[in-house]
Amino acid sequence: MTERLALDPLTVDDSGFVKRLVQNLRVRAYLGGVVPADQLDGIVRKYLELRRDEHVWLAKFGGNIAVGSVFVTPHHDGAAPELSFQFDPRYWGNG
Repeated sequence: MTERLALDPLTVDDSGFVKRLVQNLRVRAYLGGVVPADQLDGIVRKYLELRRDEHVWLAKFGGNIAVGSVFVTPHHDGAAPELSFQFDPRYWGNG
């Protein structure tokens, strides 16, 4: 947590925000594209049911405004953890 940003565990209550985020073309431009509507529930479930070596947080501005998600997961090559993130474009460029 900083003065401006907090990382909170993702909960089922965050599902609507996550679904909007993964369907945003700008957010998903370099992440394999938008998640199709018929896969939204599955992606949210995947984010909520992480393995022991996976972590996901909801990034919140000012304590209560969801602005993105942050992940630490195994890299696809299995050699090291990977940090990735998805932020709502409305908050891009704000530090």
